[in-house]
Amino acid sequence: MENSIYSPPQADLSGQASTSAPDWILKKIRRGWIAALIQVLLSVLMMRVAVRFDNSETDMNWWFYVSPVLVIVLAFGVYQKSRIAATLVFVYYAVSEILVAVSIYRLVSEHDFPFVAGTAMALIFPLVFLYFYFQAMVGTFQYHQFIKKSAQLPST
Repeated sequence: MENSIYSPPQADLSGQASTSAPDWILKKIRRGWIAALIQVLLSVLMMRVAVRFDNSETDMNWWFYVSPVLVIVLAFGVYQKSRIAATLVFVYYAVSEILVAVSIYRLVSEHDFPFVAGTAMALIFPLVFLYFYFQAMVGTFQYHQFIKKSAQLPST
């Protein structure tokens, strides 16, 4: 190597710390945005079935069309490792499922419908999605904490 003042500066890049997060953190985030896309797919499919079998769109309001778009935007935010998007998709899904459960309870109690297997499945699926959304939310916070800590490490 030339020691002239005109030689380009040299840097040792082999000892540089990696800022990539551990795989267990990235899996939580990945599963969260994939769960959001699956939720959008299922909700659009259920909308199509509801419209096909019920020609009167009395129960279908503008929110049924906005909700999938909102979840897609939030899923992209989770994909980008946004803590705000991950928290919002978790809270949005939890609140919407609580509202659905309350409306189903009112319907069942007013008409004396028996408890059927479909009702049990309606309770299990939301818990699975809530689990993945919660894990994505925790994963985004862990990711940003990891990145912040790795940026504070002294270089060797």
